[in-house]
Amino acid sequence: MSGEGKRYEKVAQSESESEWSKDEKKEGYSEGETDVEASQAQDDDQPKQITPLRLLRFGKPELPLVISATFLSAICAFLNMSQNFFVGWLVDIVRFSDLSMRQDQLNWITFVLLAIYIADAMLALFSGVLYTIAASRCSCRLRSLVLRNMLRQDVAFFDTVRIGELLNRLSTDTEVIQSVVTSNLVGWFIPSVQVIIGFVICFWYSWQLTLVILSVTPVILIVMFLQGTCMKVLTEQELSALAGAGSKAAEVLDNIRTVRSFVTEEAEIQNYSDKINVSYFVAKKRAWISGGLGAVSSMASDACILLALWYGGQMIFAGVITTGDLISYMLFALQTVFAFQSLLSIFPQFMEAIGASVRVFELLDRVPRVNYDGGIIPPHGIEGRVTFDNVHFHYPSRPDAEVGIPIDHIAALYFARVSSVYF
Repeated sequence: MSGEGKRYEKVAQSESESEWSKDEKKEGYSEGETDVEASQAQDDDQPKQITPLRLLRFGKPELPLVISATFLSAICAFLNMSQNFFVGWLVDIVRFSDLSMRQDQLNWITFVLLAIYIADAMLALFSGVLYTIAASRCSCRLRSLVLRNMLRQDVAFFDTVRIGELLNRLSTDTEVIQSVVTSNLVGWFIPSVQVIIGFVICFWYSWQLTLVILSVTPVILIVMFLQGTCMKVLTEQELSALAGAGSKAAEVLDNIRTVRSFVTEEAEIQNYSDKINVSYFVAKKRAWISGGLGAVSSMASDACILLALWYGGQMIFAGVITTGDLISYMLFALQTVFAFQSLLSIFPQFMEAIGASVRVFELLDRVPRVNYDGGIIPPHGIEGRVTFDNVHFHYPSRPDAEVGIPIDHIAALYFARVSSVYF
């Protein structure tokens, strides 16, 4: 028997009542409050705000793996950027060194670059494995948590929420969330390190060239903000449309085992097509917005490189820098710009995850109307008799249809209550 079930199996009745009272407060129930009243009070509360910090907490158990992989990736990024120094030195050696020294220096630089490439490949291998393990563990834990909270809900919840929508939350929504709280989280860190190191080295090489590149940065930042905001809204709409289509398909397929009409299959197919087309139009709108803003961002990045090349050529003509310095600078600038673009591309994905997590958090935050954890098991068995006389209830999805339940229930018998009772 699990520890969750053992909490309420106490021999002494007073201890059981004390334990139940504590759990009532923990689950949001107050003394003297019925299940329906507690649920109505819960429904009146404002929904919890979905913040990036709350989203990232899902990846907290995988933090050791993520930190280890991030450390390896940071070393990998540093080695990847350090090769730019050697490329610039190699150009200057070929152009300006004595012929007798060129061969030895060329062999030494080639050996160093080969060692850097091998170390970079091995570090990328181990960091990739750790990221994949962390993402898989987070995905499994998140799906189990979502399913557990689904099963905790009362029957009335399943009368208003379709199974297809719940399955969509369990699969698509959780997949988006786990990708952000593990691999994409590191996608923020590594490009950030590359951008910081790149800008420091670029300023060290030539602050004039770096200021020229930074003149185009505000355009890229504005595009990033617009793209992230649009992706959050459109992703939430697309996932809702897919959940509606999945609910319709689940309903149709589930009903086949009960009734096969042989007359309305085409109508059901058309209904499903209409619902899936809603997600298609949202995805098409998202593609145009993402592609358009991405093109503007790419054009601004290319403008940075073009301006740096033109101004760097002018500095070479003036004798301020050498050709090798300009090549090293351009390699650092290219890596910095690409890292900055990667950093900006993660922001819309992060906003997409926030949009997808809204529906998952709504489920995780919902307090069931009927307490799932159970109550007290009397030490001497169950005795007594319960009679429902002239009691009526209605289903949440059909409030106008009242159902009467005359029940005479005695101990040691089981019966099912199909909905919360409204007196």
